[in-house]
Amino acid sequence: MGWHAYIDESYSPDKDAYVIGGCISTKEEWASFSTEWQSYLWRFGRVDESGLRYFHMQEMAHNLEEVGFFYSVMQLYVAAYISARFHKSDFERAMRRIYIPGKIVEWDRPNYYWIAFRCLLDKFHLEREKLADLIPLDETVQFHMVKSQAGKWLISFGQNTCRTEAT
Repeated sequence: MGWHAYIDESYSPDKDAYVIGGCISTKEEWASFSTEWQSYLWRFGRVDESGLRYFHMQEMAHNLEEVGFFYSVMQLYVAAYISARFHKSDFERAMRRIYIPGKIVEWDRPNYYWIAFRCLLDKFHLEREKLADLIPLDETVQFHMVKSQAGKWLISFGQNTCRTEAT
């Protein structure tokens, strides 16, 4: 059938929460979704520095009526939602608590995007059987990571492949 998950991240550098999440649906449903979504973007979307319209919940939360239009499209076409959320401070505290007698532990700066991404995919695969009525277990779900704040890459994950493209 061709299932696809489109995933994005959301965080503020000065805040503690880090979220990565998105929606899963079929290729056909995504085509219908896109048509309706674009019509609402044209009416209610924000405009970036290059003149392109976009939707970002964090920026639009003050106007729930407009957000409602976007959610109505999601309710029609999205089969399942997936997300992972954590506090960056939890990892910083964990690093301070780890002690190896007689050794100095030198930590790299945490890559929160990778941590969130790993949590999301691990949880999806651990809970995959719960979605079997919706998405048959013999069907592949391709994950598409949209341009992130952490990097300028579009990442697609298929059944046994990983492909990255510079954006």
